[in-house]
Amino acid sequence: MSKIAAHVFVVSLCVLASGCDGLRNPLPVLPLEKWLGPQTNDTATLFAPVAGPPIDAATHEKLSRYDISVSVVPGRKLALPKSENPTVTFDGAEFQQIGHLKPDQEALYVVGRVQLKKSKPGWRFYTLNVRVKAGPLKGAIVHLRDGRIQNSITDPCISVYRVPANVEIKPGDLDVEPVAMFAK
Repeated sequence: MSKIAAHVFVVSLCVLASGCDGLRNPLPVLPLEKWLGPQTNDTATLFAPVAGPPIDAATHEKLSRYDISVSVVPGRKLALPKSENPTVTFDGAEFQQIGHLKPDQEALYVVGRVQLKKSKPGWRFYTLNVRVKAGPLKGAIVHLRDGRIQNSITDPCISVYRVPANVEIKPGDLDVEPVAMFAK
């Protein structure tokens, strides 16, 4: 084997061992606050706290009247319910309310849903945030409401966040616990 071939062989082994093929530039992992919104109370307000101690939704006076869920959904299966409440999302700088969404069929989305249970009196939420309890997003705060009052008490409140392409997560339900709320 010539010296050049041996050198190429050794460099190739080093490159393979390092996990970099030199042809692709892996994207840096996008911080949670750039796609899910604030993750700390640094910018919190009275009406929009970010996080506090866990709240037991099953026994809480207000939250026990609601079904709260968060899941990861492929774009091709994303279907938003009809609601008078605008869908909440985050654009990397601030929360946005969108009327309808045309999802990227190949992307994944974190989708939150808050729905008043049948025959229960409800409140209008300004803020409702949950913390993911397990998996690749463990500790992440998901904002189900955006600090603005909801239009309808009975219609579902939906939040949708596009998962960055370099975040490794599988579709399915996320185990969450409420950590901040403000409702009237």
